[in-house]
This record gives sequence, C-alpha cells and structure tokens, in this order.
Amino acid sequence: MDQALIDQFIEIVAGLVGQQCWSVQVSGIGSLANLHFGEKIKRPKPMIHQDFRISMEERAYHGEYILYLEECPWRLDGPDGVIATWMDSADPGGRIYEKLPLLKEHTVQNTQILTPGLDLVLQFDGGYTLRIFPDQVDPDEGDNYSFVHREDTYVITARSQVYIE
Repeated sequence: MDQALIDQFIEIVAGLVGQQCWSVQVSGIGSLANLHFGEKIKRPKPMIHQDFRISMEERAYHGEYILYLEECPWRLDGPDGVIATWMDSADPGGRIYEKLPLLKEHTVQNTQILTPGLDLVLQFDGGYTLRIFPDQVDPDEGDNYSFVHREDTYVITARSQVYIE
C-alpha cells in the first residue's frame, strides 16, 4: 500500500468539510449514484440523459468534488435511524431513488477514512451520515468507489487499493 498516496487521498477528502452537497444523481441500476459538492464547474457538453430528475443545472455543471458510489456496500443514516442502503431499490420510486437525494443542500461537517480498508464516513448537518464499506476483492468485478477533485480521480479498487486516474 502506498501510504503517501493514501495520506494525499485523506487530505483531499477532508476538503469536503464545509462543502454543500448540491446534486445527488441515482442511476437506477443497482446502487450506483454520484454526489456533487463544492464549486459548480461547467461541463464541456451538457448531459443528455433522459432522467427528468436531473435539473438543467445538473445537466450543465458538475461538482468540484464528486463521490461515485460504485460496487460496494453503503448506508445512509439519519437522525432517527437507517434511511437507505445499497441493497434498497434504485428504481424510480425505490428507496435509494427517493432517500439518497435527502443529502442535497446539506453540508459536510466531518470526513473520516478508516484504514486499511479505506471505509469512508461523511457526516452532514441535520444528523445525516453516509458510510461506505469497500468490500470488492475481485478486480474484474468493478471498483468500490471513486472520488473526484477537479482533475484528479481517486479510485478505490479491489482489496481497497487506491490509485489516481
């Protein structure tokens, strides 16, 4: 494990503190989703997906920070208990589709990355906590999660290895 790269990743993720989540996009396929934070950066080309829950602003801009939930377990906790997990439905009307967007307009208050597994914990105002548990072991089965900051994409792959794309 490259400790310098892990330290760099932890520092970049800590930059989320004080940033508001302004977009949550649920794919409708499995538990895939992405959350956008910070400065709104104009996309080179607007998104043309037919998902009507994506606003014109979301089609035209992406976040300074983007968290991609990919092929690993995650859980959204709220002030009164568990709100949604990666096992819920992402279909329109499903729990992921309806509940993960609750994070919109909430601000990150604390970040934590637990080593060696690179579990990610994001605490938001309002009593919300998003917990991500990388569990992929087969590199052919996909990545756990990715985190984008401006031009750099940090990918958490099988066995919680991290690399910059």
